[in-house]
Amino acid sequence: MQNVIALCDKDAEYRELLATYLIKRALPGYEIKQFMDINDLGDTEENPSTVFVLGENVFDENMDMGRLKGRIAILNESGIVRGDNIKNINKFQPAEAVRREILELFEGSESISGSFISEKKKTSFVGIYSPVRRCFQTTFALSLSRQLSAEHRTLYLNLEHFAGISEMLPDMQVRDLSDLLYFLNADEEKFRLRLSTITKRVGELDLVPPMKAGQNLLGVMGEEWLEMMRKLESLNQYEFVVMDLSDSVRGLFDVLRRCDAVYTLTKEDHVSKSKLLQYEQVLSLSKYEDVLGKTVKLFIPKINRLPRNLCEYSHTDIEDYVEGQIQELLKRRNENDGF
Repeated sequence: MQNVIALCDKDAEYRELLATYLIKRALPGYEIKQFMDINDLGDTEENPSTVFVLGENVFDENMDMGRLKGRIAILNESGIVRGDNIKNINKFQPAEAVRREILELFEGSESISGSFISEKKKTSFVGIYSPVRRCFQTTFALSLSRQLSAEHRTLYLNLEHFAGISEMLPDMQVRDLSDLLYFLNADEEKFRLRLSTITKRVGELDLVPPMKAGQNLLGVMGEEWLEMMRKLESLNQYEFVVMDLSDSVRGLFDVLRRCDAVYTLTKEDHVSKSKLLQYEQVLSLSKYEDVLGKTVKLFIPKINRLPRNLCEYSHTDIEDYVEGQIQELLKRRNENDGF
């Protein structure tokens, strides 16, 4: 059976706006149904893969909840918690927050069904790593991700010890990358749901908030990062996954080897050049020459204005520079049939 989100609310304008947003942002394979009255649910009640999202204006404390075989949530507008052991969702919070809370209701359900695999090119992983510090690596990674997302479904992952982007996400949700890793051993659809509920949307770009405690990165085994990449690829949900990497990533070289393209940023001073040379020598000695073969080395020119938050990246000097790199990236991808 297909997974169904049944919206029942007397406020037709709100219901239609929420349904439109869910259709645009919900996962492939979900069906959104709208109802004005609780008595109109009909056959939907018989589908065990249904989540019922009921407006507080249609909810009755005395109604028979047993007939609603799926999970239930109330779109609460009074601030008074309604129902016993029923999830109450703040009706007037941002639509993205409502969407995440609705999808959370599917987690843990044994009745999740349907295939969500979308027909598109395979997922391409773009690794960004440099042994040189303060070389605009994260600025470049975010700009690359933002521009790619304009036409290609893109996910940004920051795997740095101190990501430095939390202040750019003042409303950053509690869940982060560590919560996604916790679900690595779950089946594909539960992993997909967890990814969707954790993911933050900035413009057209999806990103998973980085670990708040960077030292937790050191506890993640290299094989776990590779498994995460395998899981993301199997979902076939993103065309590009941009990974902003650091020395805190165990099994870093294997992660870079798994990437389809690698960008290494550097600077022109003597120390930076020496660090880059040492890094390349270590890769060769460790028999990771293939990483060097797909690496593009970049020197970011002088930037007069850096973005203060994620929404400003389209209005800064680095965008023009990154645009040229994206054209080369897409060209290589097409020439090599998805690398």
